[in-house]
Amino acid sequence: LFRKVLGLLHLAGYLPHPLMVFSLLLSLPMVLGHGRVLFQWEALSWLGLVPPLVTLWGQMRLRRADWARGLAHYPLMALGMIGLALNNTRAFVEACLGMNSEFKRTPKFSARSAHEMRYALPLDWTTGGEIGLAVYALVTGLLALARLPGLAPVMFLYALAFGYTAALSLWESGGM
Repeated sequence: LFRKVLGLLHLAGYLPHPLMVFSLLLSLPMVLGHGRVLFQWEALSWLGLVPPLVTLWGQMRLRRADWARGLAHYPLMALGMIGLALNNTRAFVEACLGMNSEFKRTPKFSARSAHEMRYALPLDWTTGGEIGLAVYALVTGLLALARLPGLAPVMFLYALAFGYTAALSLWESGGM
């Protein structure tokens, strides 16, 4: 039981990723319905602030004296955290289904030499999915400007984040 509880707590740390993808996919029907939904999500939307605030708090505790210097990198890090939602959702679902899946590590900077290019992972379906989610969020954001303006900034943030992550994948794989 103890190991099962620890496993549940570990997996629950990745639960925001599928919830982000799910909320993004539900946003277009909500915009088209002018915000009329069966359940009011406003209270739950505040939960979206928890991961970035916990990350900020962790950096403040870790770096104590110079934590404010790292704030300049925070917006780019937040984009990356949002943009990884599809890939982490896939990993979350695979873990919940008990599937054995390999953790694939990608280079963190553009590969320049022939040796580094061989190291780069080939593109898979998640890059296409990130492009699709970026376009979906952009279209939803544009429609939201007229129908549900409070949602538009979040949709544009999602579009930017998924577009950024997909562009990095394309760039690092040599496809851009």
